[in-house]
Amino acid sequence: MLKDAQAQQALTDLGRNLLTKLEELWPVVEGRGGDLTSVGERQHRGIAHRMYAHYPEVFRKGKKVSARSTMSLRCAMSMAAFCDELKGLSPGLDMHLEASEKYVKYLNWQSKASNAFADGKHGP
Repeated sequence: MLKDAQAQQALTDLGRNLLTKLEELWPVVEGRGGDLTSVGERQHRGIAHRMYAHYPEVFRKGKKVSARSTMSLRCAMSMAAFCDELKGLSPGLDMHLEASEKYVKYLNWQSKASNAFADGKHGP
């Protein structure tokens, strides 16, 4: 839309500036929608670090950690980043990671109310 507006000389200075920035950014982000970003990975590692710091008894050597995610690559990578951080903090953990459709019904649970809330017609 911005390119069409530019072709019709209908962009303001702000619009031209935005188009320039988007054209610079696009090659970096193209095809990456839904990917786990480096920021997201750091956030998952940070959550694991804080959990370990607050509950060290849960993550002692020999404790079993069972982690599950949906088949979404971003979710599986999030799980891996979190668990990798835990394993680095407590190398003796017995970890088992699994990504499966089996867990979708409760990991990505939805209700009529939540679907209505997210619906563009009825929700925000």
